[in-house]
Amino acid sequence: MTVSKILNVAIIQLDDDRIPVSDNLNYAEMGEILLNSIDNNNNNFKIDIYNYVNNGKLPTIPYDIVYFTGSKYDAFEDNKFNNGLIDYINSIIKTDCKLLGICYGHQIIARSLGYEIIRSESWEIGNVKVEMETPVLGIDSFIISQVHRDKVKDSNDDIFFGKSDKCNIQGIYIKDKILTFQGHPEFTKDTTTYWANEELKKGGINSEFFNDILKRNKEMREDGMDVNGELKLQKMIKKFLKNV
Repeated sequence: MTVSKILNVAIIQLDDDRIPVSDNLNYAEMGEILLNSIDNNNNNFKIDIYNYVNNGKLPTIPYDIVYFTGSKYDAFEDNKFNNGLIDYINSIIKTDCKLLGICYGHQIIARSLGYEIIRSESWEIGNVKVEMETPVLGIDSFIISQVHRDKVKDSNDDIFFGKSDKCNIQGIYIKDKILTFQGHPEFTKDTTTYWANEELKKGGINSEFFNDILKRNKEMREDGMDVNGELKLQKMIKKFLKNV
């Protein structure tokens, strides 16, 4: 691929939630903004959104890239929603299409590859630093927005990268095929603060953890959509998708 080539992207919408603090956007729409940001709005991505969560629609290949969004659903459950995605991923992984997965998207891709998804002991929310023993796409650490309770069960397989204090698998990288993130490069600190408030109201987290989230969000600039951050996540995604 070259930088100037128009890449056809299918974003699969896997959650219908809309985020008030993010202009009432859903995950697919935020993903579209993320991709356009890494492309500097040069229109090198032709993006179609498929609403799998509401109508079960999945894109027919050929696409250059299929992007799997985050979701409120649990990737470890044995149900029609998950099994349909697993069958689909196993079919397109044999093609030339690249797979980009975010949070739930990361987990369902890992499950499709034969790995186990489990419930973590606690939530991971807010801006979090991820360290990597071996650089991936030229990056050896980054700060990413997190909102998840599930995770890939620990494994030493070399397709996995990145560790945080609460999660030992922060992504998958297979050259020219798969890039995933357990966190959300499309989120901002406002998005994670919103979800932290929601969990605090429901009793999912306590006030001590909530205050720690606020502190990290204030002190740490995430590398996804924060223009004052280092934009490392955008650089990783751009290099993966465009081979630059």
